[in-house]
Amino acid sequence: MSAAARRRHVERTAHARDRDLLIGAGRPSFVAEPPAPHLRLSYAGAIEERLTAGVRRLGDVVP
Repeated sequence: MSAAARRRHVERTAHARDRDLLIGAGRPSFVAEPPAPHLRLSYAGAIEERLTAGVRRLGDVVP
């Protein structure tokens, strides 16, 4: 990961945290270099209203 990409990840992670979202890099889920940037999302057990609100907040974080 380049320094610029690492900086963007740190900034987005902080931005997400400010909106009560936790995001993590998807890179560790790949054996080889992934074809594009990825995020890991966890939503098991969440009720629909919380999912909807979370997706809206995620839209503010990830362009």
